[in-house]
Amino acid sequence: MEYFELYLTMMVIISWLTGAFFLKIRGSCHLKNIINFILLFLYSLLIAFRPQTVADTKSYNQVFWMIDPNHNYGFRPFEEIFGVEYGFLYFMKWIKWLWDDVHFFYFVLTFTTAALFLYGSKKILKGQGIERISEPIILSIYMSYYGTYYSAIAIRQGIALSLGVLALAFLIEKKYLKMTGALVAAFLFHRLAVLNGGVILVFLVLKKEIPYKFYAFLFTLPFLYFLFNTDNWIQRTVLYYVPAILRMLRISNYIGWLEDYTTLEIGLSYTSLYICGVGGLLVLLSLTKPGLKRLLNIYLIGIAVNIVFLIMSGASRVYDFFTIYSVLIAGGAYTKWSRKRNGLFRVKDLNNIIILLIIICNLILFFNIIK
Repeated sequence: MEYFELYLTMMVIISWLTGAFFLKIRGSCHLKNIINFILLFLYSLLIAFRPQTVADTKSYNQVFWMIDPNHNYGFRPFEEIFGVEYGFLYFMKWIKWLWDDVHFFYFVLTFTTAALFLYGSKKILKGQGIERISEPIILSIYMSYYGTYYSAIAIRQGIALSLGVLALAFLIEKKYLKMTGALVAAFLFHRLAVLNGGVILVFLVLKKEIPYKFYAFLFTLPFLYFLFNTDNWIQRTVLYYVPAILRMLRISNYIGWLEDYTTLEIGLSYTSLYICGVGGLLVLLSLTKPGLKRLLNIYLIGIAVNIVFLIMSGASRVYDFFTIYSVLIAGGAYTKWSRKRNGLFRVKDLNNIIILLIIICNLILFFNIIK
């Protein structure tokens, strides 16, 4: 496991350093595409040959080996087979038909998930007025937590998250049929992908300019809640209503993740500090481009969801549908700040420090999870 952590850190560093060089390449789309492909290829290889001790890996191995590529399993979009959704089942079946090798499956899945996320991210950022984008910088932020966690552990949700990002990109481009297709495909891979609809709703509703002082106030509230909450009234309310909602969505297996609020001690943890601290850093980064504030609104809703679902041990799989947009905020701010100056200091230097802090926090969070 230590070698995996080392190789992942090296991959993030390589992508970061490549990103700094990337912005200097002008008018050479072909070269940029080659660089992006190499980075995605190397990263996919790393995830494909991850240690078998990484959570859920052995379970997905067994599902892959059970699937017969020549068998017709039917199609029931609201049910599971072998513990996975039918969309994911047929994705595995198709890959197994191409080559019956589990490492090849993980490679294709990781490459597809990362490529969809990168493609959707570029479209969203361009829709917010950011033209010069360093894809390797976005990849380095993505790989440091979200990409690796949702490509190596929660792999079904990983591709659902990427399809959700793509759906938002199609919304911005007013390609509503493609947006609907991406949302439906995401749901067929993971039923929690209904939360992608919540992301779309937040983006559509929260359009107005919000003062930055108000953002600072909003990010302070959850910190105080985690610090002083002793009554857990929000969690008790969630415990009362959520099981019924989960049964309605036919994902009642998540009910087992609900913890008994009478024994749950809520307070500051690394995860709560992480989500609030990164939120504060994202506010600073979003100062460079007003368009990024709409993505910041999505992240802010993610913090609210974190508080509401804190009683669920797998809560990150809920609020990450919203907080994953931190990758776009940081990547978009980098491309914008890198050409400005602020007094005696280059703004891009401050920007790089902030993004590096986010990457370090991401790596620490991921390494704590896989211990």
